[in-house]
Amino acid sequence: MIPRKTISPYRKLKGFMVENDISNTAAAKVIGVKPNTFSKKLNRINTDFTLQEMRTLCITYDLDANVFFLH
Repeated sequence: MIPRKTISPYRKLKGFMVENDISNTAAAKVIGVKPNTFSKKLNRINTDFTLQEMRTLCITYDLDANVFFLH
């Protein structure tokens, strides 16, 4: 059996959110999803951010996609 590659959560984005007091609820509203869906995307639990969601988060919070999403 081939071991599955572990996909790590977006730790840098999580850290940014904590440092800037941004809640999952607030970020979820920005991309138009429910907070629990945002949490699943943030932790990469069976789903991931779409390109449009990444763009929206980067524009809203002035993030560099290369640093926060494409590491």
